[in-house]
Amino acid sequence: MGYLMMNNKVKKVTGFVKVITKDEVQKMRLKGKPLCPNCSIPLTFVYEGSTGFSGEKCQRCKQTFLVDTETLQVMTIKAS
Repeated sequence: MGYLMMNNKVKKVTGFVKVITKDEVQKMRLKGKPLCPNCSIPLTFVYEGSTGFSGEKCQRCKQTFLVDTETLQVMTIKAS
């Protein structure tokens, strides 16, 4: 069982969580590690075949960013 957020609502779903082994992850080709624009530490790991966007929070400065997983571009999220 896992949780999925759609349209600002959290839904409980079954069959959503897939567990893979460390060996499987090591066989995947790493596309890159987008860096925090403030701290220059990796925000996440992006693997080949990844598409879309990912919200990431820097572990050091605690600022939230949006990562484009196709281009590895990091965008700052500001309060409106």
